[in-house]
Amino acid sequence: MGIDSILQKTKLVSSVTHAENGEDVLKLLKKKKFDLVFMDIMMPQLDGITTTKKVSIRFPDVPVIALTSVDDRENIIKMIDAGARGYLLKSADTKEVKIAIKKILDGSHYYADEVEKNLFDRLIHKPVLDSKQSIDVVTDRLRAVVFLICYEFTTKEIADKLFVSEKTIEGYRTKLMEITNSKNIAGLVMFAVRNRITDDPSLIEQFRIASR
Repeated sequence: MGIDSILQKTKLVSSVTHAENGEDVLKLLKKKKFDLVFMDIMMPQLDGITTTKKVSIRFPDVPVIALTSVDDRENIIKMIDAGARGYLLKSADTKEVKIAIKKILDGSHYYADEVEKNLFDRLIHKPVLDSKQSIDVVTDRLRAVVFLICYEFTTKEIADKLFVSEKTIEGYRTKLMEITNSKNIAGLVMFAVRNRITDDPSLIEQFRIASR
C-alpha cells in the first residue's frame, strides 16, 4: 500500500493497475500494454520469480522491478537472474521510487543501496564457470559500452558518447551478452567486475566518471 500510494501521487505515473498473483500479471500484460511492472516476490499461485521469468520471455519490452520487504540475497539473485531490471524494498521512499522509475524507463537498471552490496558481493565472489568469458574477446568499443552500462548510463547516453545510434548500442549489448554468456545486465556487470573493466583508469578518465 505504501508503494501504491507513492505511485498514485507521482506525476511520472498516469495509471496504476493491480494484480492479485502471477497469473493475473500475465493475463493483464496480454490484454494491455504496460510500461513497467512492480513485481512482488511473494505471491500465491505463481510467485514473483517464476512470473518474472515468464514476463521476460513473453513480454521482453516490459521491464520488471522486483519488490520485497526482505533484503534476502538468495531472492535478490533469483530475481535478477529471472530478468528483473531493478530491485526495491517496500520501505522505499518517494524519492527512491521516482529515481528507480526514471532509470528503468531510460533503459538502465536500479538496485536499492541495501540490495546493491549483496549483489556485488555475489558478482565478485562467484566462481568463473565458463572459459568463454575471456577479456581477450572484448574489443575496445565493447569494453567502453559495458563500462558505461556498469555506471548506469542509458542507451541514449552511451550512443551520444560513442557517436553512434541507439540501435548500434543495442547491437553491441546483444553481442556482449553473447560473448560473455550473460542472460541479463547483471551478467554483464559480473563480467566487467571480474575483468576489472569498471576500474580501468583509461576509461574512467575518458568518460570522466569521477566527476559524474
